[in-house]
Amino acid sequence: MSLKKTKSNIIKNLYQIAYDVHSIFEVYDLKYWMIGGTLLGAVRHGGIIPWDDDLDLGIDKKDVKKFLSLKKIFSKCGYKIVKT
Repeated sequence: MSLKKTKSNIIKNLYQIAYDVHSIFEVYDLKYWMIGGTLLGAVRHGGIIPWDDDLDLGIDKKDVKKFLSLKKIFSKCGYKIVKT
């Protein structure tokens, strides 16, 4: 079975999103970590898995309110925080 590689512009966008999220979390002192395919890609591929199209990040449950308080900051950067 051969997996179709994700388009390079999407991979580039994922790296930009990761950079933006990291920058915001760093400024507001919100600790996070990679999980799932993002962690696997970092270890196994040295970056995003070539056929992946998302980022998987975790935060501590006690930081959820702090994260949600950053909604306006993310919005200014063109992102939305939505409940799924």
